[in-house]
Amino acid sequence: NPDDLKKKAAKAKKLVECVVIGYQTSSSSKEFEPTTLLLAAPQGNRLGFVGTLKLSSLPEKERADIITRLPTLQREKPYVRCKLAAQWVNPVLALRVKFDDWTENKQLQNPAFEEQLADIPFKKK
Repeated sequence: NPDDLKKKAAKAKKLVECVVIGYQTSSSSKEFEPTTLLLAAPQGNRLGFVGTLKLSSLPEKERADIITRLPTLQREKPYVRCKLAAQWVNPVLALRVKFDDWTENKQLQNPAFEEQLADIPFKKK
């Protein structure tokens, strides 16, 4: 049925490559375990904040790897402008994220983890 094909095409997820620029922690746990990743992606000729991704949505292996590495990537200020409160990290960890569409303010709609990518080389200024 052609209508079914149109519906499937409309529901197809888009993919974007993002870098982790920070994370938020759960204040309920004593260890302040990271719970949410803050993501940036190319917007025009620079990186811009595009949304958040729950760490609980990642497969166990990738989640464990990222949680272990986040403290080693700390920085004082966000790499890109972001109004959220977070622990900031150098933009080294790269992820491919699937999502439904872009919102009006250039945020990811319904982002979901697709895969972890190779690290981005980063030199501190």
